[in-house]
Amino acid sequence: MLQQLQGWFYSIDTDKNGTLDQAELGKALAAANLTYSNDVLGKLIRTFDIYRTGTLRLYEFVALYMFLNQIRDSFARFDADRSGTLDWAELARALETTGFHIPPQGMSAITLKFDPQRKGGLNLEAYTDMTLFLANLRNFFDFYAQQTQYAPPKKDKKDKKDKKDKKDKKHHGAAPASPGAPGSTITLTFDQLVSAIPYFS
Repeated sequence: MLQQLQGWFYSIDTDKNGTLDQAELGKALAAANLTYSNDVLGKLIRTFDIYRTGTLRLYEFVALYMFLNQIRDSFARFDADRSGTLDWAELARALETTGFHIPPQGMSAITLKFDPQRKGGLNLEAYTDMTLFLANLRNFFDFYAQQTQYAPPKKDKKDKKDKKDKKDKKHHGAAPASPGAPGSTITLTFDQLVSAIPYFS
């Protein structure tokens, strides 16, 4: 498999510079019956382009192709009526096979983003776009969750003063911190983050 992909990569690399640009990638995927818009092709390159060169090296292309094969297999498996689209029930089951267990509220939010015309289903390109978005969102979430988990406690020279202030507030009362105020923290689970998508789209 790897040797086949390697041979395919070098046959697609028409300028022989050892990388694939967006146009070359589009032609390669189209030859494998995977046709995507320039918007989705750009997202795929940005996701798998480790060194941020705007192109894909061989191992980056291999990772991308394996990802797309997994998505296509998942799509075909749950497109039971062979309509070329996944309805919302089929979509939820398909996403589970790719590792995303999205609750109903999150599904409602995510479908608003990827089915803006309310067609009631997603084709393979839209499903790929959604899965790519969720994968990047998961990486973003996991990165910051890990940073928070292992961040060393901050030492503040004002600790003593803060303890005194807290003691005073305990006796005299204090208004709760407003969202975004210094010292306030909002914690979201991944499912809640997905459900909040419409507020930031």
